[in-house]
Amino acid sequence: MLSIKRRALPLVPAYCITTHKSQGQTLSKAVIDLKLPNETEDIAAVYVPLSRFKRFIDVAILRPFDYEVLRI
Repeated sequence: MLSIKRRALPLVPAYCITTHKSQGQTLSKAVIDLKLPNETEDIAAVYVPLSRFKRFIDVAILRPFDYEVLRI
């Protein structure tokens, strides 16, 4: 008798969009990255992804970021 064991990771289909693409949309849940490239000083690059949700609990921030990007 042949015995086979299978191991798998639970995968969930996902997709990504840019900050520009998300403008005007309301998103249900998402992971966002607020770490900006060094040459970017555009406040919209931070404001837009943070403002796409009705509840802050629906947002997961991917990694630590410089809080100075939140200042206007």
